[in-house]
Parts: sequence; C-alpha cells; structure tokens
Amino acid sequence: GDGSWDWNIETGEVFYSDRWIESLRYNRSEVPPYISFWKSLVHPDDEELFRDALSKHLERCTKYLEVEYRLKMGTGEYRWTLDRGRVLNRDDKGCAVRIAGTSFDITSRKRAERQHQQVELRYRAIVETAGCVIVVLNRNFRILEWNRAAEEIYGWKRSEVWGKDYVKEFLPESVRVAVTEEIRRVLAGGEAKNYEIR
Repeated sequence: GDGSWDWNIETGEVFYSDRWIESLRYNRSEVPPYISFWKSLVHPDDEELFRDALSKHLERCTKYLEVEYRLKMGTGEYRWTLDRGRVLNRDDKGCAVRIAGTSFDITSRKRAERQHQQVELRYRAIVETAGCVIVVLNRNFRILEWNRAAEEIYGWKRSEVWGKDYVKEFLPESVRVAVTEEIRRVLAGGEAKNYEIR
C-alpha cells in the first residue's frame, strides 16, 4: 500500500510509516505521532463515515476495518484513501487497545468512477430526451434499454419489457428470422439500411 499506521488507542499515539507520510506530501517533522493529527486530515464530509467504520470494527461488528475517505495532503489538496486494518490487541474487558493497518491512494479510481458516472448521466439524458424510439439489446436479443419515446409509441413501460426477448416478444413470427439475421449482420460491423418491420 501507500504506507502503514499503528495506533495505540490507550495513549492516542500513532506510528506513521515513512511511506504514509511521504505519500501525503508531508515531512516527518510536520507529523505529530498522535491520532489527533490523523483526524485533523479527514475531510469534513467524510468524518462520520470514517468514525462509523472505525467504531464498528472496534466494537467487533466487522472483522476488519475497511473504509474509503478523503485525507488532506501537505499540498492542501484532498486525496481518496482506502484504509484497511484490524485490532491487534484487546484488554481483559475486550476493549481494543491497538489497531494497525495500511493506506492505499485510490484517487485515480475515484476520478475514473466519477467520469464514468458523468458519461452515464449524459448518455441517459440523450436517450431519455430523444424524440425517436431507442431500444438497446444484448447479443441474446434481451432488452437492456427502452427509452421514454418507446414507452409512448409502443405503450409498454421500461419495467415491463426489461430483460425480455425482443425478437420473441415483439416481432411477428413471419419476420423473426430475417430480423435476427439483420441484427447479427449489424453486430458483425454491418449497417442497417431501409429497415422496416411491424
């Protein structure tokens, strides 16, 4: 990972590895060896998420600590971090006294996920506002997409047709073979022209 940490819960002291410190663009002299420093880096919007994941693990609700959240770097920017760890020691009453783990920089993955979501939103907007029927099928002719225009023109709601076999459910038997061949031709890289069916 991008460094490790080892927290003595009783004293509040934390050992931060050199790699952990460097990956966050700090110098060792800037990093007090206490949990208060770590907590000061957590993005305000992620504090509750981080606290809940930690509490659940300390209280034995989860086998491991695993949480994705943002940490403030020495540059002032935030990076996405995946922390994984586990309690190493408990006292006679079962209370956690030491927990250790690793950190991973997942900023690139989070950025890619955000870009994918934006593309998906644009795609959805185009499909939903198109004035023509858009039907998306998989290779087995099952319906994956059925836009608003399709609902209005055909009278079937998306929820009623999703996953159904387009060829068997919606095409007259007399044209099924021809349509199936046409779709396969397009899937192989061909182009549909003057394509009319009932």
